Amino acid sequence: MEWNDLVMWYSELYNGDSIGSVIRRIGLAASVYLICQERNWRLFRDVQRSANELFCQFSEIVKMRLLSLKVKASRAVSQVQKEWEITLDTVDKISGTNN
Repeated sequence: MEWNDLVMWYSELYNGDSIGSVIRRIGLAASVYLICQERNWRLFRDVQRSANELFCQFSEIVKMRLLSLKVKASRAVSQVQKEWEITLDTVDKISGTNN
Protein backbone atom coordinates (compact mmCIF):
# COMPACT_ATOMS: atom_id res chain seq x y z
CA MET A 1 0.00 0.00 0.00
CA GLU A 2 1.36 3.41 -0.95
CA TRP A 3 1.76 6.11 1.71
CA ASN A 4 -0.87 8.38 0.12
CA ASP A 5 -3.34 5.48 -0.03
CA LEU A 6 -2.71 4.73 3.63
CA VAL A 7 -3.28 8.35 4.65
CA MET A 8 -6.50 8.46 2.60
CA TRP A 9 -7.69 5.20 4.17
CA TYR A 10 -7.03 6.55 7.67
CA SER A 11 -8.78 9.83 6.93
CA GLU A 12 -11.91 8.04 5.71
CA LEU A 13 -12.25 5.85 8.81
CA TYR A 14 -14.61 6.89 11.57
CA ASN A 15 -12.52 8.57 14.27
CA GLY A 16 -14.78 8.34 17.28
CA ASP A 17 -13.89 7.63 20.88
CA SER A 18 -13.80 3.84 20.59
CA ILE A 19 -10.65 2.09 21.74
CA GLY A 20 -10.04 0.93 18.16
CA SER A 21 -10.15 4.50 16.87
CA VAL A 22 -7.79 5.62 19.62
CA ILE A 23 -5.32 2.85 18.79
CA ARG A 24 -5.46 3.75 15.08
CA ARG A 25 -4.64 7.38 15.85
CA ILE A 26 -1.84 6.43 18.25
CA GLY A 27 -0.48 3.98 15.68
CA LEU A 28 -0.46 6.57 12.91
CA ALA A 29 1.29 9.11 15.13
CA ALA A 30 3.87 6.52 16.24
CA SER A 31 4.48 5.50 12.61
CA VAL A 32 5.08 9.06 11.46
CA TYR A 33 7.34 9.71 14.45
CA LEU A 34 9.45 6.60 13.83
CA ILE A 35 9.71 7.24 10.08
CA CYS A 36 11.00 10.78 10.72
CA GLN A 37 13.33 9.59 13.46
CA GLU A 38 14.73 6.79 11.30
CA ARG A 39 15.28 9.18 8.39
CA ASN A 40 17.13 11.63 10.63
CA TRP A 41 19.25 8.91 12.24
CA ARG A 42 20.24 7.56 8.84
CA LEU A 43 21.11 11.01 7.50
CA PHE A 44 22.82 12.57 10.51
CA ARG A 45 24.03 9.71 12.71
CA ASP A 46 24.70 7.01 10.10
CA VAL A 47 22.57 4.60 12.16
CA GLN A 48 20.09 2.11 10.71
CA ARG A 49 17.65 -0.03 12.64
CA SER A 50 16.15 -3.27 11.39
CA ALA A 51 12.46 -3.59 10.62
CA ASN A 52 12.13 -5.81 13.69
CA GLU A 53 13.72 -3.16 15.93
CA LEU A 54 11.39 -0.51 14.54
CA PHE A 55 8.36 -2.74 15.04
CA CYS A 56 9.35 -3.44 18.65
CA GLN A 57 9.79 0.28 19.29
CA PHE A 58 6.45 0.99 17.60
CA SER A 59 4.73 -1.56 19.86
CA GLU A 60 6.32 -0.06 22.96
CA ILE A 61 5.27 3.47 21.99
CA VAL A 62 1.67 2.35 21.45
CA LYS A 63 1.64 0.38 24.72
CA MET A 64 3.07 3.27 26.74
CA ARG A 65 0.56 5.70 25.27
CA LEU A 66 -2.33 3.31 25.97
CA LEU A 67 -1.15 2.89 29.55
CA SER A 68 -1.38 6.65 30.06
CA LEU A 69 -5.08 6.75 29.14
CA LYS A 70 -8.15 6.41 31.31
CA VAL A 71 -10.80 4.43 29.40
CA LYS A 72 -14.35 3.23 29.98
CA ALA A 73 -14.59 -0.47 30.79
CA SER A 74 -16.01 -2.46 27.87
CA ARG A 75 -15.61 -5.74 26.03
CA ALA A 76 -13.48 -3.98 23.41
CA VAL A 77 -11.18 -2.58 26.11
CA SER A 78 -10.89 -6.04 27.69
CA GLN A 79 -9.94 -7.48 24.30
CA VAL A 80 -7.30 -4.78 23.80
CA GLN A 81 -5.84 -5.51 27.23
CA LYS A 82 -5.64 -9.19 26.35
CA GLU A 83 -4.13 -8.67 22.88
CA TRP A 84 -1.57 -6.06 24.01
CA GLU A 85 -0.88 -7.84 27.34
CA ILE A 86 -1.46 -4.67 29.37
CA THR A 87 -3.82 -3.47 32.10
CA LEU A 88 -5.51 -0.19 31.29
CA ASP A 89 -6.80 2.36 33.80
CA THR A 90 -10.55 1.83 33.44
CA VAL A 91 -13.52 3.78 34.71
CA ASP A 92 -16.82 2.01 35.37
CA LYS A 93 -19.38 3.15 32.79
CA ILE A 94 -22.24 3.53 35.27
CA SER A 95 -20.71 4.87 38.46
CA GLY A 96 -17.65 6.60 37.00
CA THR A 97 -15.36 4.98 39.58
CA ASN A 98 -11.86 3.69 38.86
CA ASN A 99 -11.22 -0.03 38.60
